[in-house]
Amino acid sequence: MNPLFQVMLAMSYSSNENHFELSNCDISQQQMDISMSKFDLTITIVEGDSTLGLNVEYATALFKQNTIRHFCDCFQELLDQIILAPHNSIKRLDVLAEKDKLLLQQEYNLSSIQFDSPENLLDLIEKSCNEFPHKLALVDTDHHVTYQELWMKSEKIGAALIKEGVTQGDLVAVGMGRSVNMIIAMVGVLRVGAAYVPLDMHHPEERVNFIIKDTGCQLIITEKKLIQLLPSEYIQKAFLVEDILKSNYSSIPRSLTKPDQLAYVLYTSGSTGNPKGVMIEHRNVVALIHSYRIKTGHEKWGSGISLCPFVFDVSVWEIFTNLCFGGTLHILNKDSIDPKAIVNYLSDKQIENAYLPPTILKEIIEEIEAFGGGLSLKSLLVGVMSIQQELLQKIKKLIPGIVIINGYGPTETTICATFYRFEQIIPGLIHTPIGRATHNNKIYLLDEFERMVPFGAVGEICVVGAGVGRGYLGGHDSDSTRFTTSPFDDNLRMYKTGDLAKWLPEGELQYLGRNDDQVKIGGYRIELNEIESKLKECALLIQCTVLVIGNDSNKKLFGFGVPSSEEVDESSIIAYLKQLLPSYMVPLRWCLLKKMPITNNGKVNKEMLLEMAAGYSLHRQNEKVALTPIQHEMLEIWKDILDLEILNIHDNFFEVGGNSLLAIRLVHNIRKHFQIDISVKTLFKAKDIKALCEQVEIIVGENISESKSNYHIIEI
Repeated sequence: MNPLFQVMLAMSYSSNENHFELSNCDISQQQMDISMSKFDLTITIVEGDSTLGLNVEYATALFKQNTIRHFCDCFQELLDQIILAPHNSIKRLDVLAEKDKLLLQQEYNLSSIQFDSPENLLDLIEKSCNEFPHKLALVDTDHHVTYQELWMKSEKIGAALIKEGVTQGDLVAVGMGRSVNMIIAMVGVLRVGAAYVPLDMHHPEERVNFIIKDTGCQLIITEKKLIQLLPSEYIQKAFLVEDILKSNYSSIPRSLTKPDQLAYVLYTSGSTGNPKGVMIEHRNVVALIHSYRIKTGHEKWGSGISLCPFVFDVSVWEIFTNLCFGGTLHILNKDSIDPKAIVNYLSDKQIENAYLPPTILKEIIEEIEAFGGGLSLKSLLVGVMSIQQELLQKIKKLIPGIVIINGYGPTETTICATFYRFEQIIPGLIHTPIGRATHNNKIYLLDEFERMVPFGAVGEICVVGAGVGRGYLGGHDSDSTRFTTSPFDDNLRMYKTGDLAKWLPEGELQYLGRNDDQVKIGGYRIELNEIESKLKECALLIQCTVLVIGNDSNKKLFGFGVPSSEEVDESSIIAYLKQLLPSYMVPLRWCLLKKMPITNNGKVNKEMLLEMAAGYSLHRQNEKVALTPIQHEMLEIWKDILDLEILNIHDNFFEVGGNSLLAIRLVHNIRKHFQIDISVKTLFKAKDIKALCEQVEIIVGENISESKSNYHIIEI
């Protein structure tokens, strides 16, 4: 690499005459064999008597010949556009030739297919019930239900809804724990032509209240142990699933469900300060699950597993790929969702199809290695965030014959808009490509003027086709900017994701990040503006900014604020936000400033704030304390997981940056280090290092505290 610059533009003159005469010498042109490029890229404009030529010299270690040829084609197209429209600004001129546009529109989007099956979820589920009446449909910790029982129990739910006046197109909220009854209630809602709205009853009351009010739900189906978590004004709308299933409701008329009827409404983080409800139709989900089955090549469906919260869009894939194709869905409870328990369950129940969360994928792989392989997995969906190819390669080696699909897509495009079937590592890439459009979808990479970008250039991922949802409930402001009409397909809706990608040479997409302040942490989509908007509504801070720090596997929210008084501290800000937002949206690290750093153009200096965040742990108070060896080792494990340099044994895991996903990784590392069997529930009960170490000491049968010789003084 040249120390000064990597790209050179030069101009030279060349006469059409091949022979020159000077006094006492003859001069003629000779072709030179250049075997080494002086710079990464050298572009030479050669001016002739009546022409302009272009020579490109490039480093073959950095560029392929096809890349340079494509660059030249784009430059030629740009020159043609300049001649045709000399008064236009350069940024408005198209650089993509027609042949390349056709390639991107047609060959890269060859996914159109006619599905030979019903186009709504209810008909597909009924088909499974008719074909496999005595096969297990749903299994949880305490119950199991056959397809015949699923149909009968969901009919009771439907009859109860009809009695209360629920009709086609209505919305019904469903808020229960991880059980077969939650799925039965969802199917019951679909059977009367209504759409379900999943609630997480453990979210802050204000958020649950907003969702119920925003949807205008006719009814709320919940269970006895959770009804007290409902906002008091909605108790009268609540029906207990236990009571409904014990009732003697009569049969219900068959609902004539159309493909374009709403199936569910899922709420995601919103930039205006409140979550927004994404409306998804039956046909959207049907297209997704058929496309997945085609991509895997599997016709018969065995057993699957449910790990995701029901308010998380991947849960839709988990539920309906199984129920619509006659599989058995195993629903794990919260206590079972840690790497070791997951691997044990996959083995014990011979699970064939699964989605594994990327946040704990590395730990799951380690448990599979320790287990010695032998799993029955036939297909695996991964995705939601960037995943290293190396991890997927390990899974391929550990489970021979497994089909791994990397999926990409926002909630608005029905979970996955693209699929990539991973076979082997592509040299030169760290993260796995996200592939091409799912069946009956199209993907375009567009610039700010909605023009297709050239191969290798970065553009916004825009989705057209069967997966694009109806929009946001209540005509959200984002509808007009995100949901538009495709400029390339007559009257088809297009969703502009805000995600950035580029086309790889083989026609696959490589994900590159966002073009706004939206982030993903632990698979959850978070609008930083929603957090900031909540803080602006209170009197705690005069100014605030929320940023993300850390890498792919350890991203964290970090808050910066100018307090309104000396009484405002980190804990008061966190306590306020926990009343309004889910725990995954609450920054647990705060840097309080006298004033916010500003750039020359008057904007918040985010680079300076990130530098402050990097030194966050250095500002925590050092202390000298007597530690047992177990406490010392536990501190090091916590520091590694939380990415903190300084901790003390009284720190609460969930107050210094911990969350449920990091808790799973922490417990995995504790098991590995101390060679003991410990559950995530133990961490939730203990919370700080001192209490957790006491539990570990009990498990390993040691009482270190009795021996003073085992103590030593260290500075932490």
